[in-house]
Amino acid sequence: MRDGDIDYSKYTLLELEEALAGINKHLYPENHKNLRSAYAKAGAAWQTGSAQPSGVTNDQPFFNLVQGAGLLWVVAAALHWLGAALSKMDTLERYNVQLGIVTGICVVAIVAALGAFAGYRWPRPVLILLSWSAAAFWLISGYSLLRSGDVLPILVGCFFASMAAVLHLAERQPSKHGA
Repeated sequence: MRDGDIDYSKYTLLELEEALAGINKHLYPENHKNLRSAYAKAGAAWQTGSAQPSGVTNDQPFFNLVQGAGLLWVVAAALHWLGAALSKMDTLERYNVQLGIVTGICVVAIVAALGAFAGYRWPRPVLILLSWSAAAFWLISGYSLLRSGDVLPILVGCFFASMAAVLHLAERQPSKHGA
């Protein structure tokens, strides 16, 4: 590929900003000129309301997946909080600590879900971390319950692990713009 061969017209405003931050204008003067021109056009389109702001794209397959994970986490957060609120602990202090930790995790999950619904990229790693953490929690607690024949925690753990794996794989999809 030669200098000047890249078509920046299909890049989002965020992708253009990232490309501008990383391009060497001395090695690739034509690409730099084309990139600045595309960025100016995208910025003007955003100001007139005909384009989305930086950090938001129309990359629908990726965001449908992340938004779906966000929706699942809204439901999971509610169920986890309800489980913590209804649980019995040997002391009130342990109950309050457990409820406080679960409440914090639920707030993070709901904020990440809202970010996913808004179309931002930052919620994906948060949802991955939440999913792997939930998978570890459910698989570890489920392992101790296997002797009694209770497999539900193992199944829930596998569900969260698969959600995290799918979100990881979404990141590895090739870019529509090439390398």
